[in-house]
Amino acid sequence: MKIRNKIILLSLLAAQLFFTYKGVETAPFFHFGMYSTVQQKVDSVEIIQLQINQKPFLISNLPLLSQEFLTNNIFYFEQLQKNNFIDDNLKVVEKRFQTWLSPNLYQFITQQLCNGYIHPNDFNQWLKNYLQPYSVEKIDSLNYQIIKIKAGF
Repeated sequence: MKIRNKIILLSLLAAQLFFTYKGVETAPFFHFGMYSTVQQKVDSVEIIQLQINQKPFLISNLPLLSQEFLTNNIFYFEQLQKNNFIDDNLKVVEKRFQTWLSPNLYQFITQQLCNGYIHPNDFNQWLKNYLQPYSVEKIDSLNYQIIKIKAGF
């Protein structure tokens, strides 16, 4: 093995050890901590019921990536609303960056990585814009509801 390849390999190994020590889970270097707990049984699941122009819209008709993107954003927005628009990511950013960054740089990083207040009308407009290419008609109204269904498994 050439010396250059050894240096690259040792650098990657050192980086992975550092990230493991810091608890950062980065692709493609996942660590056991991500998979070390038993999956808990759930008694219910939440689904999104979407209506466009007062007609049901099946999210399952979207391409899989679009389904995931849409549902994750709706659930994330709902979580922000429940938390008074205090992003859960703020705790992680504080833990990893606050002590070793200057206040100005920390504030910049926080603004880039965490969400603040999002007006519901702005979120609805974003949803309309996102879904418009998948709708056969112009979207005049859009509503969604998160429904909790008792799981039988």
